[in-house]
Amino acid sequence: MNTTNILELGRAGELVVIDMLKSLGLDLQIRDMYLENKYDSEKDILVDGKYRVEVKTQAPFVKMNAFTFLPNQIKKCTLADVLYFVSVPHPTWSHYSDGWIYRAVPSEMNYHPWKDRWGKERIIIPIKQDALKPVHKMPDEKSKELQQLLSTMY
Repeated sequence: MNTTNILELGRAGELVVIDMLKSLGLDLQIRDMYLENKYDSEKDILVDGKYRVEVKTQAPFVKMNAFTFLPNQIKKCTLADVLYFVSVPHPTWSHYSDGWIYRAVPSEMNYHPWKDRWGKERIIIPIKQDALKPVHKMPDEKSKELQQLLSTMY
């Protein structure tokens, strides 16, 4: 996987969430990942000067009906006030979450560790849970744009 592609996909997902939050009239403090620390250890976005928001952009793990991230992201994700998952349609397998932005309440979110068949550790966040709700459907054009970024990673 190309790190540049991962960063581009992540930034594109953040911009989708930023647009959504701006449309709600919220005051946003946004880090410039090209000028500042790309890997802010606390947040991606600050809302109303106090709410830390983290954004994860990915295709859902269809087989387990879940989102995932690496264990080194658990602290950042669980300490955020709000966690958004931008669900990018997988190039091969469709899923009901495709094109949706999910809002998670980290303090109420269920998750567990998991190892894939190669022994790589991941954190699994089941999509079907009360702490995770679909809040915004992206336009199809935006979903396809993000899918193109995702496709370059496979």
